[in-house]
Amino acid sequence: DRMREAREDRGELPMNFPAPHMGWEEFSNRLSGVPQMQLQTWVSDDEDRIFQPSNQYYGKLDDAAADIRRHQESNHAVVAVTQHQRRVAEILEQEGIGVTQSDSVDTAPSPGQVTLLPGSLREGWTVELPKDGEDNGDATTLVLLTDSELFGTVKEQRYRRRRRVEHGPEVVLADLMPGTHVVHIDHGVAQFAGTTHIGEGDDEKEYLILEYAENDKLYVPTDHLDRVSAYVGAQDQQPSLTRLSTSEWTRVKQKVKAATREMAEELLRVNAARALAKGHEHSGDTVWQQELEDSFPFV
Repeated sequence: DRMREAREDRGELPMNFPAPHMGWEEFSNRLSGVPQMQLQTWVSDDEDRIFQPSNQYYGKLDDAAADIRRHQESNHAVVAVTQHQRRVAEILEQEGIGVTQSDSVDTAPSPGQVTLLPGSLREGWTVELPKDGEDNGDATTLVLLTDSELFGTVKEQRYRRRRRVEHGPEVVLADLMPGTHVVHIDHGVAQFAGTTHIGEGDDEKEYLILEYAENDKLYVPTDHLDRVSAYVGAQDQQPSLTRLSTSEWTRVKQKVKAATREMAEELLRVNAARALAKGHEHSGDTVWQQELEDSFPFV
């Protein structure tokens, strides 16, 4: 406070200028009316591990059902996250174990409750929940099971990153090599000959050099790279270069558009004929077929 008053007296700080910080007493007073959450270490006095690994069954679901029954009798909550939800539910119900199938869990499981959730996790665990000294009906032990414990394997989820491509495979300037064939959306098939700089000072820009038929060249600014795509065609055939200042490329695009429309109309006719045709109704998938499909590690 003395330093602040001195700076105000010297004119270095405006009078009553808001302080960029506050004291602990003021900070505590402001927090008094705000909901608070206290965090503490979740370790027992003997430094035992709180999370213990769950038992491994490797497809022996009868053993898994027996353990789940014992957990139920001990009022432990059991949650199984599996990609074979229907199969596991059928087996447990055959053993007389009541299960709850759900897409998500919004509240803590009840004691003795067995919940099946669709999904995939790396591994499960068993945790002893801390007691607050009161019997409020909450489970004291939570057992999490996954396909890793139940079946000994987890299906790998393969995610492919999608990218939006409007007119062909995306071109990355660093990947272009002289002699590579490319397609300009407005001017057609060309051969990439390298890059060059045109202009001086702040007006200098980098350009792609595209060579067309009859030794014509087109200079494309690198900030218009989205107009250029990689040429895709038969590897054993060299594409014909388009001639600039002609309607050749326009005719090619019109032919492709007409052929695409014709193909789409043919597909519509075929699908309409299939919808009107009378077919044979096959029986639904059996449990054995479902189990066979679920046994494959990859989707």
